[in-house]
Amino acid sequence: MSRIGIFGGTFNPIHNGHLKLAAYCRDSLNLDSVILIPDYTPPHKSGSELVSGDDRLEMCRLAAAGLDGLTVSDIELRRGGTSYTFETLSSLKELYPGDELFLIMGADMFLTLPSWKNPDIIFEKASIIAVPRDGDDNRVLLDYYEETLKNMGARAFALEKPVMQVSSTFVRSNICNRELVSEYLPGAVYDHIAKKGLYGFRDYAAIIRGLMGDYRYIHSVNVAREAVELARLYGSDTGKAYIAGMIHDITKEIPKDEQLQIIADGGIILDDVQKNAPKLWHSISGSVYIRRELGITDEDMINAVRYHTTGRAGMSLLEKIIYIADFTAEGRSYNGVEIMRERSRQSLEAAMLFSCQFFLQELSKKELAIHPDQLGLYNELVMKG
Repeated sequence: MSRIGIFGGTFNPIHNGHLKLAAYCRDSLNLDSVILIPDYTPPHKSGSELVSGDDRLEMCRLAAAGLDGLTVSDIELRRGGTSYTFETLSSLKELYPGDELFLIMGADMFLTLPSWKNPDIIFEKASIIAVPRDGDDNRVLLDYYEETLKNMGARAFALEKPVMQVSSTFVRSNICNRELVSEYLPGAVYDHIAKKGLYGFRDYAAIIRGLMGDYRYIHSVNVAREAVELARLYGSDTGKAYIAGMIHDITKEIPKDEQLQIIADGGIILDDVQKNAPKLWHSISGSVYIRRELGITDEDMINAVRYHTTGRAGMSLLEKIIYIADFTAEGRSYNGVEIMRERSRQSLEAAMLFSCQFFLQELSKKELAIHPDQLGLYNELVMKG
């Protein structure tokens, strides 16, 4: 008689947290194997981010390839319709009549088992393995089993410790940043996502690489990395921060006459200061370019590109992050950059005020016009104290 773990889920996409959990259950309860089963249409999840069953099945197969005791089944995908656990376990019990089944689940699901469809059949067909989310959950799970599930005929095991904490939502949100998700996602799975363009994947590094030279490309990569760090620190969306940082200078090396044409095509009329400051054009033309050529419609990202040079009053968190990241990214060497970096870790507003003071002074020395947006940012910061 074999001991078989059953690990179902959306796997949208499967990640290293899933793999570590499967291995932990296998080793803790001496399972002979663990079967990954992608859902067809799970009753508790839906939405446009759910990719096809074929893709999720293939990603599971890629993730499981070469791993000891880990296999993949398409039983729910072939059956179609809403996936109910009692049906899957009943089918598996027919396939493995002499074997012992163990249903693997997280703490949240474990604590809702009585509300599942036909829980009595679930308890008849399989033992339950519950995995805690953190070090405090084990006792809660054990108590719940003793007080509730045991009386319903369940056999359950609560493992002692949690596993790697990462969500598929986080992976999807940051899928364009291989550097960020590489520790969470098997390489073969990432390659499949990139090849198929799943979860809105676009290779922004490749896009900007074709529009700029080595120096500007390296700077853009560094700004993206810095933006991600600031987003983590201040609670912003790391996926948006990465993309906005990567593309913030996307039109900077496009000829000036072409930049002006992009701006005009976008229906933007330059003011007198902007007309006489070509260094400001790339941020304006860039905001038009990413909307028209890259199909980016997120206004926060568009504004982050547009105002990363001058800033403005009333900036969003993402706008502030890109503005600061551009000035503090690795490779910047102007006088005062270390102060700027130090302040960026203490307060975005403190760093922005320092940058305003620095650049307003520089512009004044050179007798160059100061754009009203930059003055607006400075005045807002000063009046906020």
